[in-house]
Amino acid sequence: QLLKATFSIYLIVTVSVTMVEMFVEWMQYEKYIKKDLYEVGESAKQGVILAMWDLDYRQVELIADGLLSLPTVTGVDVRDKDFGYQGGEQGDISYRYDLIFKEGDAEFDVGEMQIYSSRAIVFDRLKFAYLLTFLNALIKAAALWLIVLVISKRLISRPLSILTEFCSLVDLDQLTDSK
Repeated sequence: QLLKATFSIYLIVTVSVTMVEMFVEWMQYEKYIKKDLYEVGESAKQGVILAMWDLDYRQVELIADGLLSLPTVTGVDVRDKDFGYQGGEQGDISYRYDLIFKEGDAEFDVGEMQIYSSRAIVFDRLKFAYLLTFLNALIKAAALWLIVLVISKRLISRPLSILTEFCSLVDLDQLTDSK
């Protein structure tokens, strides 16, 4: 019973801590993907703005195709009132940019660009770490089970059986009242 209670509590704590650890890892990597999308967009934005201003839609497509070759980018969407380009797939993580051409003090809205990524990429990047985390927890649980089993046998079961055997040898009728 002691073994069962100890192991149950340990499993609950281990599963809880492991789940929190995996969740925090997920959130951190998703944050990293969003930051990456921001940086990628910032580096491409000026080229897209100039191409949109010059109505060079072929250049816009080439820049967007270049963005799609990056490992964290799953889709690119560039639009203005006359033109729309959508490459790749829209994902569930994205960063949106307003494309504003500046000339002196004047600003002109030339469109918008949205860059996408996916939680599938996050999972793909984290699956090995998750596997190691799971195996680590499993090995720790098995080790604890063995340790408690061995210790309970050596420190509790054997002395208890010796005490029980000794008590069975004592003849209760032979004991005298020693007041």
